[in-house]
Amino acid sequence: MLKTQRNYLDCPKLVSNAFKQSLTQPGIRGNEWLKVPTRKRQEFVIGGWAESDRARSFRSLLFGAYNNKKELEWIGRSGGGYKEKEMPVILNQLKALETGSSPFINKVLDTKGAVIHWVKPKLVANFEFATWTKSGRIRKPATFLGFRKDKKASQVVREVPVDVITSSHQTKKKVLPAKRKPAMPGSNWGKIEQVKTIHETEFAIDDCTIILSDVDRHVWKDVTKAALIEYYHQVAPYILPHIQQRPQSLHIKMNGATAPGLYIKDMEGRQPACADIFSDRRRHPKQGKRKVIDYLVCNNEATLLWMINLGCIDVNPWNARVGNEEHPDYIVVDLDPSENELSAKGLQRLRETVLATKEYLDTKRLTAFIKTSGKTGIHFLLPCSGFTCAESRSFAEHICNEVHQLVSESSTTAVSVSQRAGKIYLDPAQNDYADTIAAAYSVRPFTIPTVSTPLTPRDLKNVDPRLFTIYTIGKRLARKKDLFADLGDSQIIQRNNKILLAW
Repeated sequence: MLKTQRNYLDCPKLVSNAFKQSLTQPGIRGNEWLKVPTRKRQEFVIGGWAESDRARSFRSLLFGAYNNKKELEWIGRSGGGYKEKEMPVILNQLKALETGSSPFINKVLDTKGAVIHWVKPKLVANFEFATWTKSGRIRKPATFLGFRKDKKASQVVREVPVDVITSSHQTKKKVLPAKRKPAMPGSNWGKIEQVKTIHETEFAIDDCTIILSDVDRHVWKDVTKAALIEYYHQVAPYILPHIQQRPQSLHIKMNGATAPGLYIKDMEGRQPACADIFSDRRRHPKQGKRKVIDYLVCNNEATLLWMINLGCIDVNPWNARVGNEEHPDYIVVDLDPSENELSAKGLQRLRETVLATKEYLDTKRLTAFIKTSGKTGIHFLLPCSGFTCAESRSFAEHICNEVHQLVSESSTTAVSVSQRAGKIYLDPAQNDYADTIAAAYSVRPFTIPTVSTPLTPRDLKNVDPRLFTIYTIGKRLARKKDLFADLGDSQIIQRNNKILLAW
């Protein structure tokens, strides 16, 4: 059980002042605080299914993980979280992998007399569950969240996770950081390390021990740092696939969402032990600066939460991945309102420009994944492969110019803010080498805790980016899952490439 004042993925309203200022008193039950069960998320390998005695396609899925001997151990079952229309599709996937014997080395318990079918351990899925038993199994059935197409079954190992906010000193071996060197001259690390911390808490996750500091500090008036960390913990299964293997530029906001911030690119040895590093030559040499930049690469939840604790509110990965840095995975067209706070007229211009962009891309048979920027703008991402950064920017410029011709009264391609006259700026400039945009499901340092949120075509007509916040994203994810799950689909990339190359 985790003692908490709110769950930011479920609660649609701000906490009252009285509730915010209440105190927890050990041993005393009151009305100010509630004990609520925490939920954990983890991926497991599916090893079988139980037949249903009703009209459903199946009763439950049986899953497990590999131990240190590379043996698949049964861990639990999941009977909920499936959409009825998706269950026949899942069953067909299972039947294609059906085998005559159990892939698990241990006995499957609690079958309740159901007929069990075994499958080859090929499918990986995310599940949510309440807690672990002492024997290392799932207590009560888990809830199915969706398949993981980006992870091989052999990579799923037995791991008993820990709660994010609570300390767990005994669960895993502490990994000590390397001895810290002084910050480089002019480095922003010096400013970060001058900030004094009052409270620090150790916890272990992903075989790494990291520090949470001053989690009661307010990022927004009604949102603490602890709540922001909890948000990222809950969306980690959704955001991690979109940021893994991508170098990061860190935007640090130590004094709140609306206060001035600073940027960090070079880790200078400050990264946690669980993080990866991409070393790249400095493209614009500066006197006193190293010739190499060690970019952070966030491949796991521990690194993600370390970033948030450091002071990041948003998460900004490159458009390209490590090993293919010169070739972005998507072309970005950024629709950027001239007003930081959208007026009614500005919102109408944004909607007109969004619909015109979608209409133009549909006419050209180009597939784009659309999301809010997390502030007031909209991002169109066109999956591609093999194009250089320069080529990607050239395509983006062409699209921006074409869309501007369709809605010249609402949009502009003028680079200078003074020349935009309140219109929506069609920005192709987010396609250069090492450029970043906010990741899907990233919170943004805005006046309210908005989230960069993937959109459906139905969302576009009346879209208002300010409506997608940490208060609303949970229910949306529960209904729609990850709308960006197919961003790397090879068929979409091949079709887009064919069309783009024809220009």
